[in-house]
Amino acid sequence: MAVYQADALVLRGREYGETDRLLTLFAREQGKIEAVAKGARRPVSKQRGGAQLFTYADFLLYGRRAPAIVRQAQPRETFNHLWGDWEKSRGAAIMAEFLDAATPWGEPAPELFRLTLTGFFLLADLPPDLLVTAYALKVLKNQGYWADGAEEGAPLKAGSRAMVRRLLLTPPRQLSRLRWSKEMQAEIEGFVRAWAEERLERRLIAWNTVF
Repeated sequence: MAVYQADALVLRGREYGETDRLLTLFAREQGKIEAVAKGARRPVSKQRGGAQLFTYADFLLYGRRAPAIVRQAQPRETFNHLWGDWEKSRGAAIMAEFLDAATPWGEPAPELFRLTLTGFFLLADLPPDLLVTAYALKVLKNQGYWADGAEEGAPLKAGSRAMVRRLLLTPPRQLSRLRWSKEMQAEIEGFVRAWAEERLERRLIAWNTVF
């Protein structure tokens, strides 16, 4: 079996066996990968840090069939800003779930990797709701789930339709220039979420979670 390297984001993780974690990774070159980090739940495990949710790490993986085995996991970025703020953490969870839902296993999508990595960094400063909605639209567009001009036939006000277009076209690092009211936010979020759930054929749990 092949041993290979992957720099990847941890999108999901759950308990697996007595001490392992089963991870869903999204790698820059390999796309979505399922991998087992053996012993990662032990307090002294060298893989523990790299196997944490939302971590960006360098992985050494063994085996091309799922699940691969994590030989090494060296964190590059742990995004500490996500863990002291519920809204930021929720934003990252929405992005991770959305990327998982919109992509097949093992299909490289470096542009989506860059978009997601940038999004995790930008959650430190940008309003999570604005960033998440723009992110969702860009992923839908990239993966062929968004029809050009879809907002024109939607039950949206004219200002909201214009904002949808701006969210689609504005580079992530320039989103701070955009402003929307609470009413516009609710209208656009509801439309984009419903569109995505219908096309992806699944309920987006993180985006529907509000406390």
